[in-house]
Amino acid sequence: MTKLPVMLLAILAINTCNQAEEKCPDKPCTMMFASVPVSYNKPVKDFKAVNLRTGQNLTHQDQTTGNMFTIVDDGDRKKLTEGGDDIELTATDSATNVSRKDTVKISGGKCACHVERVSGPTEISFK
Repeated sequence: MTKLPVMLLAILAINTCNQAEEKCPDKPCTMMFASVPVSYNKPVKDFKAVNLRTGQNLTHQDQTTGNMFTIVDDGDRKKLTEGGDDIELTATDSATNVSRKDTVKISGGKCACHVERVSGPTEISFK
């Protein structure tokens, strides 16, 4: 008789775990690898991208200087929500050492096919 309650608990636990997993709807996705870039009108340094919802640093380490940067790519898709997250961009003008912050909204999510810019600038200008 003691085996029956244990089996019932095991079945209930397995069923609960299966219900906790989010099921994504079937939808066609392309095999492309998407990214969301931003460019500056001048060379900048110390570029940083931070998800304001989570505080997570999303900066891609393969970029150090220049004027075009990847904010996020499909590798970051699950770090974002489908409704979009505000990403704070920080950069410093290489010539004047003036820093500025801007915000872009980017969507992704577990069930999204790709990351996508919702709003915010594609090019940022230092004066």
